[in-house]
Amino acid sequence: MPLIDFRLLAVQRKHDLSDPYERREYVKEALAVVKDAESATVREELLGRIASLSGVSVSALARDLEQGGGKAAASEPAAPRPSSEKPQKKNGANAEIQAARFVLAACLLSKPYAAGCDLSARSFADEEHRTVAAYIIQGRKDGRVRPSELFDRMDADGELSEILNLDYGDNLDGPSAEKYFNDCLCLLDAASLSASIAAEREKYKTASEEERREIIQRINEYTKRKNSLKKQGGGRT
Repeated sequence: MPLIDFRLLAVQRKHDLSDPYERREYVKEALAVVKDAESATVREELLGRIASLSGVSVSALARDLEQGGGKAAASEPAAPRPSSEKPQKKNGANAEIQAARFVLAACLLSKPYAAGCDLSARSFADEEHRTVAAYIIQGRKDGRVRPSELFDRMDADGELSEILNLDYGDNLDGPSAEKYFNDCLCLLDAASLSASIAAEREKYKTASEEERREIIQRINEYTKRKNSLKKQGGGRT
């Protein structure tokens, strides 16, 4: 299944098309996907599919597409649009999930700025994220990373859909996307170091005196690395 077909299917599965409001939202989000079609032939075929599901004529859909339809699909992005701002950590878990999705999307879709990102050196808390990361790592070794190969391995309505839905417009392209990508890496690395520090503190409670000295050294090292990330301000890849 081509990537654009999967993205369109993912949008369809998000909505109850028997509900008028949901159908309107489906059309808006589906048109945002169709805008990225590689040719007029593909766009026409996809518009026909949307028309059959929504009850809106192909000509009306085409007019909306020409007028910028799908631009304001409020529920489409799973993470904030890249900007010069760092990922916000109002809710730590959510921020880390959003950062992981963006990093994996950029690597899975082979964005130039993500080429040097070593996913094997990073840990992902979510099992589906680990599956995507493992595929990318192996795919790079084999010289072939194709998102469509993941469709048979993962739930189409799960995290894979959230990751691929980030590929709209220039969301993953340009200097702002690269800056956001680096900030996401910094956030993920800091979260991993925090988890390592917490784990060492737990070990400390039942450790011998000699073991405690080693644990303290490791905690100090992790803390230095974490503080270094803060100073760098997301400049790592």
